[in-house]
Amino acid sequence: QHQQDALQTIKQRLQQEGDVQEWQTLQQLYNRWQEVQGIAERCVHLKGVAEQAVQGNRQRTELLQRQQQFRQSLQQIAHRRQSLLPELETLQAQWQEVNQTLKQAQLHSQLQDYRVYLSEDEPCPLCGSVHHPYRHETISDSLLLQLERQQLFLQQQMERSQVENAQLQEAEQQTILAEKELVRQLTHLDNALRALEKQWQSMRQDHTVLIPAWPGDESLWLPLLTQLAQVQHQQTLQAGELHQQYERNRAQFERQQQLLQQQEQLTQ
Repeated sequence: QHQQDALQTIKQRLQQEGDVQEWQTLQQLYNRWQEVQGIAERCVHLKGVAEQAVQGNRQRTELLQRQQQFRQSLQQIAHRRQSLLPELETLQAQWQEVNQTLKQAQLHSQLQDYRVYLSEDEPCPLCGSVHHPYRHETISDSLLLQLERQQLFLQQQMERSQVENAQLQEAEQQTILAEKELVRQLTHLDNALRALEKQWQSMRQDHTVLIPAWPGDESLWLPLLTQLAQVQHQQTLQAGELHQQYERNRAQFERQQQLLQQQEQLTQ
């Protein structure tokens, strides 16, 4: 503001003296200084935008990796559930078969005490048959114990398979929910990166030669930051030189005005 006020004062004085050309020269120098200084300040701001973009792309890469892991997990869960279903069906069929055999063996064991009372051509008090082909067959305790153990083993295997299937189903649901949340984060991040790109393009406008374009590949960000730092350094140095030149010219004009005023006073 101080620089602008001083420039306005000089403008008024030079206009009064009729030397418009000198004022225009000083005005052009001031404008050029402000332009170069503005480019340097834009580079500082764009460095911040670039750092946000680098961080955003890094987060995006991590999210995409996690999404790939989720999808692989879902494929593994689906594959395991598909293979578990026939295993469970086989176990159930085996259990049904052993259970039926065990029931028959237990029944035979319970009735073998009555077989000693059966006589050929005499009706059975339970079924009424006069023929008793299994009258002398017996069921050993070891066979019953073996069938019971086999049934228990199959029951435990079925329960473990059912628990595993329930756990897989829960893991699948949790993974699907986690992937949906990850997709939401990716969408939000992509929107933020597009906003940064628009901001970059807007600030680059009218300075496309000096300020590099928004990179299309993540690997180009590091060279871009280096280039941007160089442009900022060059513009800052140039702005400093222009500022010094402007101050020298402004001081010279003010001294000339003072001398002219003193000369007018002496001639009066």
